[in-house]
Amino acid sequence: WGANGNPALTLYRMEVSTAADLTGTVFSSATVLTTATVSGLTPRTTYYLRVLALNHAGTATTFDATKTTGTLANPPASSYASASSTDTLTLSWSPNGDPAATPFELQLATSSDFGGTVSSSQTVLTTATIAGLALNTTYYLRARAFGLQGEPTTFDVVVATITLAGPPLGAAAIAPSTASVGLTWGAGGNPAGT
Repeated sequence: WGANGNPALTLYRMEVSTAADLTGTVFSSATVLTTATVSGLTPRTTYYLRVLALNHAGTATTFDATKTTGTLANPPASSYASASSTDTLTLSWSPNGDPAATPFELQLATSSDFGGTVSSSQTVLTTATIAGLALNTTYYLRARAFGLQGEPTTFDVVVATITLAGPPLGAAAIAPSTASVGLTWGAGGNPAGT
């Protein structure tokens, strides 16, 4: 804020609240500077701020106009993946202090650098599932959150996991000999090397 002609060492009081009428003030700070920072606030939350000046006798001016701003979202944490079927993977994470209804994005790719992202999904939950994947294939998954203005956080750690293998198909016995028996089957959609 500007000093508005007040001399150096004028005392200012800033108030911060989650309520537009600043009832239930969560923070109040006095300073002789024309700037103040508040820490320890809830991520991805709208806050209302106002400031007034006090003369050397302690008489307060009216508050300047109330300003509105929001805190950024925290990136998700503790991500882990699981294969729930032959073509479905699920990624779960901690919201890391972000409030309910925070939007998250899950990205899934077949390369660890996400050069060719296969799929992306958005949710307000702390878990996301992507189906229709290839059997017995390694995928890389990561999640991030979005702030009040849609600004993305960094991604949590990249997690690698593998879809389940499909069962073999069409098993048939190979004609036995005097010393051996055999079985043949189809790959059942599994990639080479399964």
